[in-house]
This record gives sequence, C-alpha cells and structure tokens, in this order.
Amino acid sequence: MSAPVWAPASSEAAAATNVGRFMAAHGINDFPELVRRSIDEAEWFWDAVVRFLDLEWFSPYSQVLDASDGIAWARWFTGGTLNLAHNCVDKWAASEPERTAIVWEGEDGAERTWSFAELRAEADGLAALLERRGIGPGDAVGIFLPMLPETVATLLAVAKLGAVFLPLFSG
Repeated sequence: MSAPVWAPASSEAAAATNVGRFMAAHGINDFPELVRRSIDEAEWFWDAVVRFLDLEWFSPYSQVLDASDGIAWARWFTGGTLNLAHNCVDKWAASEPERTAIVWEGEDGAERTWSFAELRAEADGLAALLERRGIGPGDAVGIFLPMLPETVATLLAVAKLGAVFLPLFSG
C-alpha cells in the first residue's frame, strides 16, 4: 500500500472526517484495518458505506455483490435503483436549501457561490430542456463546457434523466 497523498494534522482532525466517523461507528482502529476490511469484506464494507452515507434508494438492493458469473462480471447492488442527482442535490435542497453546494473560483479570482436550492433549480431547468429534446435513460450526452457551476448543473441534469454524462475536452 502506498502512502496517502494527504493526512489530517492530528488524530482529532482525523476523527472529524467522514472516514474517521465511519471508522468510529464500526470500531475500526486504524486506516490499514479499514483498507484490509474493505478488501477482505467487500460486501460488508460497501453496504456499510451506503448506509453511513445515507444514500436513498428508489428501490432497495437485494444483494450487495453478485459474483456468480465470476468476479470479472460482478454486479453490485443488484435490484437496487438510485439516482446520483437525487442523493447529491435534491435531498439536500429539500432539507437544507440555503446551505452552500458550490463555491467556484475563476482564474481571475472571481468567485460564485450556489446554494443547494439554486443548484437544484439550475439542474431541474436543464433536465426539463434535455427531456423536451428527447434525452432519456441510457442516452449519452456529450458536454463541452469549461469548469463552471453550470457544468455541475449540467452533469446533474443528465443524471436526473438517467442518461450518461460524457465530458468532452478540447485539449
């Protein structure tokens, strides 16, 4: 295992992170133990992560990992349906609409901030536009935009429709 790129400055700082809270909730003493359990007990680990993150499923999964066709053809969270946009934006816009969702800083130092309510409104508007143009589940949507808050809203709009976001880069 290679060394982490970043580590918290103190054990108190580490305990305050999501990883630290997850470890404490499951009686995991140190990071190497977490890594070991994530590998040796993959089904337990990913089920625990999903529950810890409070991901909301539109239909619950019946099995975390189905490797019956071999590990190369593993199927995760079989039977379950969730939506990225719902879990990343919609549920937060409903419970904490004014909480900051995006802080963007441009190369010129300009800064823009969007709340969860603002991000949801932008994503919903774009999703409605894409849907009117015939975009739906499984469609690939290529997006050629610079790194802006609107790019995040576009990714989420595509996810709301069950389509696939395909970033296009000029470089």
